[in-house]
Amino acid sequence: MKIKLIISIFLLVNILSGSFAQNKRLSKEEVDMEEAFVNAKNLVLRGKTDDAKKAFADLLKKDKTNPNIAYELARIEFLEGSDELALRHAQIAASDKSNSWFQLLLADILQKMGNLKAAAGVYEQLTITNPIEKDYYYNMAECYEKMEDFPNALLAYDKCEKNNNADITTIKKKQLIYLKTGKPDLAIVELKKLVDLHPSNTEYKHFLATLYEKVGKEDLAQNVYKEILAINPSDAKASLAIINKNADKNNPGSYLATLKPLFQKKEVSLDLKIKELIPIAQTVADKNDQELANKALELTSILHEVHPNDPKVFAIEGDLLYYSGKSADALKSYHKVIELNKSILPVWSQLLQIYSEQKKYAELYQYAENALDYFPNQAIIHYYDGLANIGLNKLADATNSLKTAINLTNKNLYLQGDVLVSLINAYHLQKKYLESKELVTKYLPKENDYEAKVLESFGDSYFYNGDSTNALKYWNKSKEKGNKSEELSKKIADKKI
Repeated sequence: MKIKLIISIFLLVNILSGSFAQNKRLSKEEVDMEEAFVNAKNLVLRGKTDDAKKAFADLLKKDKTNPNIAYELARIEFLEGSDELALRHAQIAASDKSNSWFQLLLADILQKMGNLKAAAGVYEQLTITNPIEKDYYYNMAECYEKMEDFPNALLAYDKCEKNNNADITTIKKKQLIYLKTGKPDLAIVELKKLVDLHPSNTEYKHFLATLYEKVGKEDLAQNVYKEILAINPSDAKASLAIINKNADKNNPGSYLATLKPLFQKKEVSLDLKIKELIPIAQTVADKNDQELANKALELTSILHEVHPNDPKVFAIEGDLLYYSGKSADALKSYHKVIELNKSILPVWSQLLQIYSEQKKYAELYQYAENALDYFPNQAIIHYYDGLANIGLNKLADATNSLKTAINLTNKNLYLQGDVLVSLINAYHLQKKYLESKELVTKYLPKENDYEAKVLESFGDSYFYNGDSTNALKYWNKSKEKGNKSEELSKKIADKKI
């Protein structure tokens, strides 16, 4: 429960003490106090918190136990980070047990200061005063969970259910505690309780089925999925779960064939369909499985009909085409994605990669420059821009692009290595050997993190700077790391470039 930055109506009515609410003539001192309180509140509203804090502090000196004044002062101090002072004044305010706002402020301060046990005690008192306010139980349980006092956390949720009936929030919170404490069977009991309360709610049944799968009870999960389909035959998630269970794991092609009826249903989420194709695309990439790619592409053809002109379909289609060796066709798909949605960085990256592989440097430059309009701070785009400029013999521009790229690579060591190789090459093409040496010196401490080709480039730099010993050393390191390039072997044999 967070502090509400509002002027509570009750504070404007009962400004200082209980005597103000009584039907009696106020003394001049009481009238002056009331006026000073209102003025201090106005200072808060106008953003003059320092002046307001001083005004409330002056009032509290005159009435040391007034909970309303103490509350306002504590709230300002808490927001400013003066937790010790805020706690002292919040405790004065919280002496008024009838005001929940005062108690909540105290609990917030205690939580921030790490006194979770005391905060839980405040929330427990609030549940006694107002047993139907669920947030009090949730906050109390959260304090106990942070202390890893799970029995008391569960007790808090049990009390909440007793006074408010079971609901999805309390049941799922209890379920998570049971899973965290290694009691999956009790977690299942909780979710079954929810399902029994709402037997026609398929969302709750999905929760139960997912939990069964998580704890290895696949057969029970399948039974629940069948119950879901009995209620809603078009439930795609349940259908997929059953298809996945019955699929031949050794024949992904046959599995894809079983997906066709589901892919033909417009009411089934496209994201759900794409999710099924992503691991297939990865398998195609890993194994270069052309037959599997063709079967997956049959599904993307269906998706084009059911979900026309959706960039996600063209994107997954492009991946399947690219990883099955059909780069020219993949380009068409990626171009279509960009035509529909220019904000998808991985698609731009794939498109630029293909142009780079095809050595079409004019196109690579054109689309890298276009991509920079949308992704000016992405290292990968500056990298491809640099490659294009090298290919077009615009070496000064290439150097600038690659220097920008390397400054943006951060922890992406794979990309950083690619940029290093290209930047070292750009320097060498311009005969800027000293700049190359300085670059190698800067990144040499990470040599063990880089791929073999980077170490070869380090060796090249040493050679062009007249250090044949270190050149040979890093060429050999590159070979030891798996570089089987004939060009590298020739460098080592000849001891020169």
